Amino acid sequence: MIEIEKGIPLPEVKRGRKGNYRYPWRDMAIGDSFLAPDADIRYMAASAVGARKRLGRRFACRTVEGGVRVWRIE
Repeated sequence: MIEIEKGIPLPEVKRGRKGNYRYPWRDMAIGDSFLAPDADIRYMAASAVGARKRLGRRFACRTVEGGVRVWRIE
């Protein structure tokens, strides 16, 4: 039989990365860019869409020599 226990506190929910992002989405000003070496354009475009939804900023991704470059455009 399973024992019922009382007075056990519920742990807080741990969601998201709490601002510890792999790429510098939050730190970018309009016109800034970064290079994601050896990244896939589809992955970076999806990451940029997620950053747009979270931060309300727009980004553009282009494949360049050495990886994918991402610019903040708005």
